[in-house]
Amino acid sequence: MSMAVVPGMAIPVYGQQSASLSDERAQAPIVICDATPADLEILYQMSVALAFFERKSAAEIEVTREKIWRCAFGPNKVFSALIARRNGQPVGMAVFYYAYAGSLGAPILYCEDLFVERLYRRQGVASLMLKELVKRASQFGCCRVQGAVFNWNDEAARCYENLGAQIRRDLHQVRLDASKFKRLLES
Repeated sequence: MSMAVVPGMAIPVYGQQSASLSDERAQAPIVICDATPADLEILYQMSVALAFFERKSAAEIEVTREKIWRCAFGPNKVFSALIARRNGQPVGMAVFYYAYAGSLGAPILYCEDLFVERLYRRQGVASLMLKELVKRASQFGCCRVQGAVFNWNDEAARCYENLGAQIRRDLHQVRLDASKFKRLLES
């Protein structure tokens, strides 16, 4: 595992390893479980690693352990997370929350982030996490599981399509960043 230098911290960067997996390690089962407060550091490290994977600079990464704690485990929790482990070691995470499809009158399970450590990609980790999300969506009465994929991330897009997901080409994501709130509120 290599270390990334982010102002004020040194963290392991998932996905930067160059070693190969031993046969024994590759054969161990993947275990998917709910993230708990004890997983805060894993969520933080993987969130930073995902941000770097998404081509963000260190200056653009604003996630902190405190923000994750507040949003995942605080009294006004806004997301849940899954951790994938092999041999007890974290190898992936999925961050999700529930939303609503107004035209269908049904909830949606929205997968905000799905990250698998580079050494563990193409080993079914993402598929297992998505299967768990679909199971939860089904139990909750959701009409779909939804998420987004960068247009340059062909590997992830193929993975989702192979699992039966549709990549919508007729829909654009709309985002209004907090930096624009003041201007809109004052207009």
